[in-house]
Amino acid sequence: MGELATKVALVTGANSGLGFEAAAQLVEAGAQKVILACRTAAKAEAARGELVRRTGRQAFGVLALDTSDAAAATTAAEHLAQSGEVVDLLLLNAGMSARTLQTTAAGVDQLFASALVGHHALTVGLLEHGGLERTARIVIAGSEAARGDVPAMGALPVDVREVANERFGGDLQATMVAIAKGEVIQPYDPAVAYATAKCMAVWWAAALADRLPRGMAVFAVSPGAAPATGFARNMPFVTRRLMMPTMRVVGSVVGATGSVAKAARRYVEAASFTTEYSGSFFASRPRRMVGPLVRDTDTPHLIHPELHDAFWPAIVQLTGVDVSAAESSTAAIDVGPAVVAAPPPSEE
Repeated sequence: MGELATKVALVTGANSGLGFEAAAQLVEAGAQKVILACRTAAKAEAARGELVRRTGRQAFGVLALDTSDAAAATTAAEHLAQSGEVVDLLLLNAGMSARTLQTTAAGVDQLFASALVGHHALTVGLLEHGGLERTARIVIAGSEAARGDVPAMGALPVDVREVANERFGGDLQATMVAIAKGEVIQPYDPAVAYATAKCMAVWWAAALADRLPRGMAVFAVSPGAAPATGFARNMPFVTRRLMMPTMRVVGSVVGATGSVAKAARRYVEAASFTTEYSGSFFASRPRRMVGPLVRDTDTPHLIHPELHDAFWPAIVQLTGVDVSAAESSTAAIDVGPAVVAAPPPSEE
């Protein structure tokens, strides 16, 4: 894996699955401290105990953080900054699946909120209060579903431009806000909502890249298919009891799914990506869920600057949180080659 430059990392959703595994791998690779940001302090403390036993190191801090709540995330960022903690790697892993539409107190679809609302507020809060090291790396969980080419899901992200033209007079920002509030995907389809939320995570990373101080970088990274994470526990019955078990068995045989360890390793590797790739989406090759991690430069709705530009004011509207003017670190990003060149992710 190579030498890890990260000294202090913060991982959201660190009490189970990919977040837990990534936290362990970061410490095992040499990180001095990993802050476990979980929905409750009890979950964070339980995870810390398990991680200390696994790694043999007292290298974990805890933070109670509900990533669906912008105000809670802002408070958490302020608390960290006041404590003098400076983060090198911000791993925004938390998220959820859903069976039906559930909204937060702010009226946002819980699925969208957990993946984007608190992560946006936390990132901006750390940035504004000096909680990010000057060469910090920010990684937000992506998914091949954002491309709409995951056969097992059979779902495409919402075509925002089409909906905007049909229902919102071409207003992309208004359309994105309405989608996040559960007003567009009707009847509610959790697979479509998930694919669309992951699409928005890619847009968020691209938009944030233009607002980061020079030296920092942000990436959307898909961990690929790792059915053993338990992510499907909130999905519909057919998905939980039939599709996911089938994926675990058949996928492992035909090489269509991978282990939790391999999936989390993608996040850890992204901590070493250079600023040249800031704002990019990394995933498996098209129509794959495992294999080499490559940079997506071909999916039209993911690389469209107009959609990137529209999503930033949309997330600001949803959260009430915006970043101050900052020197751009990505004024010009080369779009090729697609395969990550520095450093190459391992596929062991």
